[in-house]
Amino acid sequence: MAYSSQAGERVLWDVLQRHNSFVKKQYFGPTPRFTKEKGNLYNLHTFKYSGLARKQTVDVRAKSFGKHKNAITMTLKRKKWQGRPKHSSAPQALNNRRKRSRLFIKSMTTGRNYRPELADAVYARYRRYRNIGRHAKSLKTAKKEAEIVCKELGLGTKSKKVDPEEEEEDEDEDDIEEAN
Repeated sequence: MAYSSQAGERVLWDVLQRHNSFVKKQYFGPTPRFTKEKGNLYNLHTFKYSGLARKQTVDVRAKSFGKHKNAITMTLKRKKWQGRPKHSSAPQALNNRRKRSRLFIKSMTTGRNYRPELADAVYARYRRYRNIGRHAKSLKTAKKEAEIVCKELGLGTKSKKVDPEEEEEDEDEDDIEEAN
C-alpha cells in the first residue's frame, strides 16, 4: 500500500492493524503477532516497526546487488518517490566488515535523523544475516574436508544399504564355524 499524502500514518495504521495480509496469525495463547512485511526489522505487528504505515522505513535483506552476489543490503524509503513504488526505495550494499557497517548504519539513520530509534535494530538484523552467511560457509568447508578425508582413507561417501536377510545368513555361518 503506497503512502497517501491525504492520510496520516496513524490512520493507515488503524486500517492495517486489523486488515493486513502480511500478519501471521497464531491461535494459541497470548503470543505477540508477527508480520512478514518489507521494512519491518523485528517482524512484530506494531506501529513502531511497521513498514507499510510509516513514511520512513529501513529494511535489511540478504540478496544479490549489482556486482555483489551475496550482499547484505540496507534499503531506505525515499520521500520524493512515494507514489512510484518501483523507485521509492534506495538499496545500498553493506560492507562485510563489522565496524564499517556499524558506522555506515549510524550515519544513515542517526546522522541523517532518519528513524534514529531503529539504528540498533538495523545493526542487529545485519549481524544476523552476516552470521548466517558465515555459518553456511563453514558448513560447506567442513563437508568438503570430510569428503577429502574419506577419500584418503578409502571410505565411500555414501553408506551401503544392507539386507537384513544377508546379515542373518552371515551370523548363521559364523555360528556354524564357532561350533566346529
